[in-house]
Amino acid sequence: MTHSPQNNQSLWSTILAGIIGMFMACVVAKIGNPVIFKSMEVPPTNIFEVLFATWPLSWGYFMLTVVSIASLTYTRKPPRRMPPLWFYGCLIGWFLWTGLSRTHSVAPELSVLTIMHFGAAMLIFHIGLLALGRLPNLQPFWLLMCLSFLYIFWTGIEQHNGGLEATRKAFYADPNWQSFPKEYQLKIQSNRIFGPFIYPNTFAGAILLWCPALVIALWTWAARFPSILQKVVVGLFIVCGTVCLFWTGSKAGWLIAIVMAGVGLLHLQMKRGVKIGIVSAVVVVGLTGFAIKNRAYFEKGATSAGARFIYWKAALQVANEHPLLGAGPGTFAKTFAPLKPPEAEMARLVHNDYLEQACDSGWPAFVLFLGFVSGGLFLGHRQIKQSKIHFAVWLGLLGWALQSFVEFGLYIPAIAWSAFLLLGWLLSSRIPIDTPKPNP
Repeated sequence: MTHSPQNNQSLWSTILAGIIGMFMACVVAKIGNPVIFKSMEVPPTNIFEVLFATWPLSWGYFMLTVVSIASLTYTRKPPRRMPPLWFYGCLIGWFLWTGLSRTHSVAPELSVLTIMHFGAAMLIFHIGLLALGRLPNLQPFWLLMCLSFLYIFWTGIEQHNGGLEATRKAFYADPNWQSFPKEYQLKIQSNRIFGPFIYPNTFAGAILLWCPALVIALWTWAARFPSILQKVVVGLFIVCGTVCLFWTGSKAGWLIAIVMAGVGLLHLQMKRGVKIGIVSAVVVVGLTGFAIKNRAYFEKGATSAGARFIYWKAALQVANEHPLLGAGPGTFAKTFAPLKPPEAEMARLVHNDYLEQACDSGWPAFVLFLGFVSGGLFLGHRQIKQSKIHFAVWLGLLGWALQSFVEFGLYIPAIAWSAFLLLGWLLSSRIPIDTPKPNP
């Protein structure tokens, strides 16, 4: 029995979807530390650490090299429609400007790490645009991502149910515990779960970015089961994601989830009055729960929000002092240290990806990156009618863009590489403006 070239191509496309899915599943579950923390990396030394500890960034670059070579087999022809030149101008211009900024960096070693990470994100965007977006069968990709998040949810649930306390006891049993970074000591003292990530808010960001699409993908895959089993499988996944988001204690994450729920409901096909009523109910219930859950936080004066205002003020000061090229990519810790008020906590990143571009690489980088993100959402929104999963991916990217106002996901491979891949995929089959809508 012979296999036709068409059958071989179909088989390879399925395998490639699995390769990309395995790569991204490992990145999300294992490379959740900021790239500027590379000096703190400890490579796994045994199979137990490989399975349960974080991986060094160099492992991510190695996997990306393999995926890039495999993806070249599907990048011989451009997709049906490439993104417009103005969008590419923002993307390429932002990357090149950050590279130019590196030549004036106050900490060249940090800037090199950051530029390499940005370059990897650019490459991953094109893997999504030119390879993943052209594959006819993405089921292996989505299933591997679902499995990755089952592992991630398991780590979070385990931390909530005794794992954090056990880690805390082991940490304080170490005679050198005071030598650990202040950020890690604060994290250990808290009861907020962080899963396999550096920070609870990063865990929340991963849930916001991926879970809308994974719920749709899991629902589609589970359609082969009896209806009740399909609902149970997807329902358990949603419950795990919701409780993990709640246990991260991410206040911004919870508010963004409310916004995403409202936007999602507004896109439903139903009577306008009913739609507005449901959205209003979701917003009221969500905000009420938010207020009750965080009452003590507000009574203490919303300390984390106040800290962010200090970081943002310092970032603006640095950006205005170096308006053209900034202080160098990834160097906020160097510039913030002499500006830090005595009562403020030290921060290595601005907790705002957009202001970070202005501070690190100048106002042109701020404008270009903001144009890339907002332009990607604008162009991607035209694609949401293609399928439910297209809309779900766009919704997750909206959550990522909103969280970038208060966090530093752009500097964490698990978040940034995910967002760039999903945005590339979403834009790969974008509907042209002048394409007539299909008949119902």
